[in-house]
Amino acid sequence: MPKVLLAGYYGFGNTGDEAILASTVNAFRQLAPELELTVLSAEPTVTANRYRISALPRLDLPTVAAAMSRSDLFMLGGGSLLQDATSLRSLLYYLTLLNMAVAARKPVMLYANGFGPVTSRVGRAACRWTLDRVSLITLRDQCSLRELGKLGICRPPMRVTPDPVFLLEAAPAEVVEGILHREGIAGSRDGHLAVAVRHWRGFDLKVLAEALDQAVRRTGLKVLFIPMHGEADRRCARETTALMKHPAQVLQGTYSPSELLGLVGTAQLLVGMRFHALVFAVSQAVPAAAIVYDPKVSALVSELELAQAGYATALDPEQVSGTVEKLYLERATSRERLARLAQRLRHDASAGIREALALLPQAGTPALPLRDPVTTPYHDDEGCNGK
Repeated sequence: MPKVLLAGYYGFGNTGDEAILASTVNAFRQLAPELELTVLSAEPTVTANRYRISALPRLDLPTVAAAMSRSDLFMLGGGSLLQDATSLRSLLYYLTLLNMAVAARKPVMLYANGFGPVTSRVGRAACRWTLDRVSLITLRDQCSLRELGKLGICRPPMRVTPDPVFLLEAAPAEVVEGILHREGIAGSRDGHLAVAVRHWRGFDLKVLAEALDQAVRRTGLKVLFIPMHGEADRRCARETTALMKHPAQVLQGTYSPSELLGLVGTAQLLVGMRFHALVFAVSQAVPAAAIVYDPKVSALVSELELAQAGYATALDPEQVSGTVEKLYLERATSRERLARLAQRLRHDASAGIREALALLPQAGTPALPLRDPVTTPYHDDEGCNGK
């Protein structure tokens, strides 16, 4: 029985990363049900019970090394793991895992990663030395591909593939309706405006509150905050609602990625800082406007031609509300475009899983061709740095 070891930012309660894991596990089970999957997690018991897979403590390196020795493939990703904006320590941890797998002579795949920013000299040197030794690199945007090119990475094949969360299925409609009922969520006559934001240095919640009040006046939508990272995002939402003149609601419960995906699908529009909130919106054909706080969000906006409501550190209420109003007026046409786009992204994300299976010894599932990252991007962009 082939064994695959998965690593990422799992077990920390971040909806985006948990959605990546759920999507990846489900895709493997559909294409290769005989696989034995093991995940490195901050909460291995929770992860094992939630996904019905084996899970190990991510920081127990002797245990991780033993698992690698038994595995036939090591996969890192997806998500923005290889960056030192959060901390150099985090970057070095993931590079250490990659080097352990290479040393164990295992096929190693970076799966649907976003790369960067990596600004430290130590971090860039470590990335250059490590990434040139892996078997396959798939990246979720053109900017990441170009950043690796600047580092001089040239040995492994590199592809651009959609984020695996495009493979995630929403919870059934009756489950979503039950959540809305329990939360006491009642939209205005025209529905609701989903909002997924987070605290960020320089991000003024007073400005956001003013922008959302203007958007409510222009569209008649009622604001519903959808926390993507537990209590941290819920606190940001509550602080914003306290500053607003119009009433707004905040999801209070803790929900699975599939349930939150379904909840996003009930919205008329979404305004989001969180990367995977925007992915959820595209997946559900909900018109979305991004508030950019990180290069990964800027890259997603460019790749998928999403509306941009501004930058978190220089937010203009008039720009935000104007963008929301335009989306609202054009929502029918936008939904049609997003539905077609989501279908294409799901197909290509599945191809990425097949490439992983092709790395297994005597893999029986042929790899599907991914889009040429240079000649046929989803949408070529020049906004890699969010400027």
